[in-house]
Amino acid sequence: MADDAVRRPEPPASKRAPAPGSAADDAVRALSRVFLDDGLIQWEAYVSGGQPNTPRAARIYFVCLEDPFERPRWTAHESRNAAEATRALDRLEDVELVELLGRSKPLP
Repeated sequence: MADDAVRRPEPPASKRAPAPGSAADDAVRALSRVFLDDGLIQWEAYVSGGQPNTPRAARIYFVCLEDPFERPRWTAHESRNAAEATRALDRLEDVELVELLGRSKPLP
């Protein structure tokens, strides 16, 4: 009985983190990328926007993880589609991400 009092209930499956190495874990990791720029500053890149049948293009956003005063940046993805931009983000090498960061614009 003492063991039951200490044991906490398992969270529902929808609230649990995906198992490492699972397809769900890969999907979660593919939503954003962390990389280092030429100055060895860590950035996170993720995709937003570009929903079907809208004029707004998908954007790749860059957020500096080390300097809270560095303004987030963005660049439009050529496909204008969020799904395609997310796949491209997953395939890009870090060097290519640094190039995109260099061409990006600060958020207003």
